[in-house]
Amino acid sequence: MSANRIIVHESIFDDFAAKFVKYTKGLNVGDPSRPDVLIGPLINEREAVRVEQALQQALQEGAEMLLEGKRDGALVYPYVLKNTNDGYSACTEMFGPVATLISHSGDEDALQMANDTDDGLSGAVHSADIARAQKFAAG
Repeated sequence: MSANRIIVHESIFDDFAAKFVKYTKGLNVGDPSRPDVLIGPLINEREAVRVEQALQQALQEGAEMLLEGKRDGALVYPYVLKNTNDGYSACTEMFGPVATLISHSGDEDALQMANDTDDGLSGAVHSADIARAQKFAAG
């Protein structure tokens, strides 16, 4: 859940969102020393509260909650939001288990969205067509 923005073509967005939410619901949260746990606590409870506050701001600015997690001390259970690329959750590094799904209409639209950030720490392209993905990643 380290990806802040997941940009998905509009033709598969609803199906992807449903599958992503279903998968995310199954992620184990808790003690990271357990081999079945994928999401451990944030560094401290203050950071978990910061994530909650960022989520509230995103929702107030129009994000739609697709999966509502929760906070238990420093543990933050995953959240999935639907938003636009200029929404708070897409423009802010959440540094917590929050994924923002964003719909795009085509490769040029997706590339513009992907590059429209001041703070992008990483990026990835996923496609069934490797040549297309490599061409896209090259810009």
